[in-house]
Amino acid sequence: MVTSVEVWVTILVFWFFGMGKVLVTGYNGFVGKGIVGSLGSVASSVVLLGRHPSGSGAFYFADIGCDFDCSEALVGVDVVLHCAALTHAYKGEGSGSRPFHAVNVGGTLSLARQAAAAGVKRFVFISSIGVNGAFSCGSAFTEADSVNPYDFYTESKLQAEKGLLELVELTGLEVVIVRPPLVYGPGCPGMFSLLMRVVKSGVPLPLGSLVNKRSMIALDNLVDFILLCVDIKRSREAANQVFVISDDFDISIKDLLKKMAKAYGKHQCLVPFPVSLMMFTACLMGQKVKAGKFFSDLNVDCSKAKSLLGWRPVTTIDEQLSEMVRQEDDACN
Repeated sequence: MVTSVEVWVTILVFWFFGMGKVLVTGYNGFVGKGIVGSLGSVASSVVLLGRHPSGSGAFYFADIGCDFDCSEALVGVDVVLHCAALTHAYKGEGSGSRPFHAVNVGGTLSLARQAAAAGVKRFVFISSIGVNGAFSCGSAFTEADSVNPYDFYTESKLQAEKGLLELVELTGLEVVIVRPPLVYGPGCPGMFSLLMRVVKSGVPLPLGSLVNKRSMIALDNLVDFILLCVDIKRSREAANQVFVISDDFDISIKDLLKKMAKAYGKHQCLVPFPVSLMMFTACLMGQKVKAGKFFSDLNVDCSKAKSLLGWRPVTTIDEQLSEMVRQEDDACN
């Protein structure tokens, strides 16, 4: 049973520090782990909602989908941070759009409706820059651009965003939507991690002609921005806003590989090779979509986050790569 003293302590913490009780989903994921590790030092308490217990906060079981009950977990919660999602890497049962819709749309909106009914003040939703499109054409993505999702995952994120903004009108729940591009940092999955391993091996790569420009975001920068959005007192202007976010720095794949090599203290051999020929080869291998994304530009303009919230990146790509290598070395020793 919660005592009156505990209630008043929570109220005072929230008043002075801006963060009271925060509920987090997706806490076992790459981004979620980084968030929870930082939230514990600034929130009065952290609640974890998901399928697997963790030692980072009070745990409540929930299989997030269209029909689940998390009312008990939401008692006294001020902010919900929703990181959980079915991603591109999904290999489970079901096919087509149905599983993505069930989790990313149905689960998100069910959680948000229950949050509103429980008196939660703000719902922070981690979406994807893929809502804007697979690549940018000539100008950087902004929040004002027309949306152009390109697969089941990004379409489900867009539908969740629309549903959340409709709930704002119906319930008064504050919603903040964050669309990050590729996130990199210690323990990151996917293509970025693969490139790091290849660079570490010293294998020459035929990417010397690849000068496309990409926006990415370091895990430390994304965590810092999300913490700002979770902190209602520091980010009142974030209410009911969409933010595209990045390191505020674009880099070509060729230069990225050089920076990776530098972090390892190596020299990366990059062989010039026609991009058109690489794209043709990828098409023959059935990898047209992945190659198209890899070879094209994806630029993000995070001016809104900077001007509206006063946010600035807290780390550089060189610093984050060095930290990745350091943690990798520590894990091996």
